[in-house]
Amino acid sequence: MLDAVFLDNVDLPLTEPINLDVPLRFNTSALQRINGGLQLRVEGQSNQVFYVQASTDLGNWVTVSTNYAPYGLIQFTEPNIFTNANRYYRVLIP
Repeated sequence: MLDAVFLDNVDLPLTEPINLDVPLRFNTSALQRINGGLQLRVEGQSNQVFYVQASTDLGNWVTVSTNYAPYGLIQFTEPNIFTNANRYYRVLIP
């Protein structure tokens, strides 16, 4: 009677490593005007911190939002696009 089992993974095939470097991208199809504001959607790697920065001259940047994205997606709302009509945005990861 056999009462033991032995498993060996020596012959299991090797797989290529999974690429976890997901590039950041603005989802321009998800831009929405909400109550006089503008909502931006950014997609990237999950479990990452994202810094949304704004500038009026592309030279001086100010962090306007810090977001943690457990699922790789953040949404940022610029509350008043009429006051900040000439504003540029970028997203940085540390």
